[in-house]
Amino acid sequence: MFEFNNGVHLKDSAIWFDASKKKKLSFISNALSTKFLRHEKVITTPQTYKLLKSRFKSIDVLQCPYNHVFNLGEIEVELLPSGYIPGACQILLYKGNLKILYVADFKMDVLAMSTPLELTQCDILIIKSKFGIKKYIFQSVDIAIIPIIEFINDCLEREQLPVLVADRIGNSQELIRLIGDMGYNLYIHDSIHRINRLYEESGFFFPEYMILGKAGKTMSGVVIIPEEYRTDKILISLDNTVYASVSEISVDDNYDKSILNVSYCFPFSVRSGYDEMLKFVELVNPGEVYVTGNHNLEFSDKLRIRGYDSSALMSPRQLDLI
Repeated sequence: MFEFNNGVHLKDSAIWFDASKKKKLSFISNALSTKFLRHEKVITTPQTYKLLKSRFKSIDVLQCPYNHVFNLGEIEVELLPSGYIPGACQILLYKGNLKILYVADFKMDVLAMSTPLELTQCDILIIKSKFGIKKYIFQSVDIAIIPIIEFINDCLEREQLPVLVADRIGNSQELIRLIGDMGYNLYIHDSIHRINRLYEESGFFFPEYMILGKAGKTMSGVVIIPEEYRTDKILISLDNTVYASVSEISVDDNYDKSILNVSYCFPFSVRSGYDEMLKFVELVNPGEVYVTGNHNLEFSDKLRIRGYDSSALMSPRQLDLI
């Protein structure tokens, strides 16, 4: 029923899921799911379309809102919220008597800056394993923010300027809401600000902040920048700064802070880790599970230990899996 080759393909249909090479039709689960966007036609949500609009030139985009059932030939299709960034979704297919669910990035916890995850039981689950091993267990954002706030307060007491280095899409927006709602002055890199405007078009709002570079050099508060602008000349000109990485990879005790040239690392994620992935599988209660992505062998093995009929989708040599 499925083949895996730079994406998952539902055989006897045109649809691929998060394909990383050109296809006639690919479902895009979220704005960060793949860097490849040269398909002939794409299925995604209106919110994801807004985040990726500049990259969708000359592509036929079928924008489908959540919980709206439509047909692709004899297959009924529905997009469900996945709890990750705006527009992030699962795709549910009704093929004959089967309910087939594909999910990539998702979040079990309810976040301030996303539509909550919607759960549905299915016969077949295809799950992308981004963090499919035990070391990737993330605390809820309400808990994960506590040591970050302690770091911020310590810096401010020492008259230092805390600079948080975070993903431009996802972690940054959640940090802005959490830290801004606590009353701290915020200074945001313009590249994050531009993404924030797209979030606002999707119905999310932010506390007040200033754009970095327009606030002058005398600042008291918290700076948030993306990793790719770590050496921006605006930052180099600032005095008495202390840098901290706020990321998923920071959960790894062996992570080398010198890679990003930061003094501190704080684990933080708006995506589900290993424990939430296991909980998700339990809740959707599939008869069969197919695992793609990082650590797919390890996660599939763990599911089999738990009694699931699970297989890893790995390479073009493993085409006939059902």
